Amino acid sequence: MTNELKTITRIPVSFKSEVEGTIYRHIVLAVESEGKWGALGISRRKTLMYKDLKFDSLGDLMREFRDSYQESFHELLKIYVGLPFTRDTYSSSKLQWRVLKIALQDRDWAANSKLFNSYSKDCGGFMEYYSYTGTLPPNLTEEYRRGHSDLSRGKMMLSSSFLKIKKKKKKAAVEKKANDNDNTVEEKQG
Repeated sequence: MTNELKTITRIPVSFKSEVEGTIYRHIVLAVESEGKWGALGISRRKTLMYKDLKFDSLGDLMREFRDSYQESFHELLKIYVGLPFTRDTYSSSKLQWRVLKIALQDRDWAANSKLFNSYSKDCGGFMEYYSYTGTLPPNLTEEYRRGHSDLSRGKMMLSSSFLKIKKKKKKAAVEKKANDNDNTVEEKQG
């Protein structure tokens, strides 16, 4: 539904809440375009699904959901944020639904908001790392869980070994293209 919209970043967000001892889980798709955030989702409650593309940050969007859960008499326990969805419709990469895992009782809302905002800036680099290596960057989840949001926009995770892998894959792609071109020329000559 959103794959063809190239200017939109799509990130899965799931919520864990509690009402009178019963646990509830809910997932939405957070979307960002031109610096504004919103969400698409399905819920029996209007306030827990669609959110207009009007929030200045992922943290502001999450605060809106937190407030909506409170209005619905839910205690919001955790928010999980995944990696952005790839645009490669043929990708066999496993979706990463829960990369950032925030237990809301562990810190005040300002700190949570800062963490969401930092992650929203870093997650593109994390997705690139994941796309090339098939693994999440080392210590990513642990660092974020502990509230270390100063990961320098994902660059810390893009270690020299990752850059070597990326360079090697790019070189292989260039060589393959050159090979394909050579084969095409030979076919035309033959």
